Amino acid sequence: MSKRKTAIIICMFIFILVFLHSMSTLALRTSVFLHGYPIVALTTTIQEYEPYDQYNRELLQKENSRLYKLTPPPIEKATDGYLYTWKVNKKGYLYFASYYGEA
Repeated sequence: MSKRKTAIIICMFIFILVFLHSMSTLALRTSVFLHGYPIVALTTTIQEYEPYDQYNRELLQKENSRLYKLTPPPIEKATDGYLYTWKVNKKGYLYFASYYGEA
């Protein structure tokens, strides 16, 4: 492959990564997809979730994060548990999502 084709492929890859992390809901869907739940990632409803206790609110505000609840949630096969609550961090202009646990 020529250097030009390689550069175009690398630029497209970087563009796709930046695009998938440019919005909080899109980053959340990407994370759910990469955790092994592709159908849930495409069909679930995402709602912003506000924790009830003051400690979690302050911690999320300090980390520049928000919680989101998925309906219907993915079901973990090993424990047969529901993965309802996910945390989305904002770093710069990019968003990164991870499973938060029960809140």
